[in-house]
Amino acid sequence: MTTDPLRKNVLFVCTGNMCRSPMAEGIFRYLTQHRPELTCESAGISAMPGFPASANAITVCAKHGIDISYHLSQFLTDTIIDRSDYIFGLAFQHVDFIRRAYPSSFDKVFLLKEFAESADESFNADVDDPIGQDEDAYEICFREIEKAIKGVLEKL
Repeated sequence: MTTDPLRKNVLFVCTGNMCRSPMAEGIFRYLTQHRPELTCESAGISAMPGFPASANAITVCAKHGIDISYHLSQFLTDTIIDRSDYIFGLAFQHVDFIRRAYPSSFDKVFLLKEFAESADESFNADVDDPIGQDEDAYEICFREIEKAIKGVLEKL
């Protein structure tokens, strides 16, 4: 956890750290650019370190004024978990994995879309992985993540 009690570090986790979690990191940074007490990063439970975000993730974020072209994937580690105050999995499998692999983090791990309000019966709590799909799928993913992050920010 962060040592400064006023500073909070948020972690977004997906599978490969090339689509969903880099988009979440970019959106969070954009929405909190005037809140220096909030920092964030992203990682993947099966990430191969050093790969850029997917081209469609970069393109869709850029359409919204968010630059994630600098992103390089990283594998989830004990160090990353330890320095995080809040951890958001983009799908239930990520939350489940983190809670099992890092049991001491249980209370700080959440499913991101828990914070997206929806009265729709068909609500999908996971942010579906758009890897290999067209820009439209990434745009849907972007909107879901943005809505959920706005919900998170209301709670922080």
